[in-house]
Amino acid sequence: MKERPFFIAIHGVDGTGKTKTADTTASQLLDMGIKAINYDRYERDLVNPHSVDRARILLEESPSSQLAHYLKSTMFHSDNIQELLRKGYSVVKSRYVDDVLAHHAHLGVENVAEMEHLFPIVQPDLRVILTLDEVMRRERLNRRGAFDNRDREEKVVGSRLDFFEKYLLQKNADLIRIGKAIRIDTGELNPQQVARRIIDFLLNIRGEDCE
Repeated sequence: MKERPFFIAIHGVDGTGKTKTADTTASQLLDMGIKAINYDRYERDLVNPHSVDRARILLEESPSSQLAHYLKSTMFHSDNIQELLRKGYSVVKSRYVDDVLAHHAHLGVENVAEMEHLFPIVQPDLRVILTLDEVMRRERLNRRGAFDNRDREEKVVGSRLDFFEKYLLQKNADLIRIGKAIRIDTGELNPQQVARRIIDFLLNIRGEDCE
């Protein structure tokens, strides 16, 4: 576990607990004496040059061009994550490249996998896909407060959110099978339990790698 730092990416549709899970996982790692950073907080102080023209690109560019722009933005964060890893920090981040690919696949971009390979993006040591029953997800969102139409979206068969979740699970099916990704249903777990499950899973696969 102490041989080298690691990178955990957390995915899922809105309301499954990504933000809280990233924060809690990084905190638990710190409590264990492991140098860790929640990249969601860290990136707030960064100036991403690819964010400047995003509004224009969303209005004027094709979905394929938009994907290229978002992958450039992800590559900016990838470079920062690699630097943190080199400095010995383990990194936890929500909404990484798989989320970008899922969104643009839903927009109809057919070559998302090929596009991803054009950009040298650091890959996570562990991908975490959070899922949640729709009734419970709606309850969470209602408690949090709906701020826009996206918050009010429902995950029903054939919906954007249904597509998004199925894409994440399908894309990572082989990694789940070999233990490089994990799916966690957050319905009956609090954030501390979710984070503990992630860390225990990572400790286990790290132990196997060392054998």
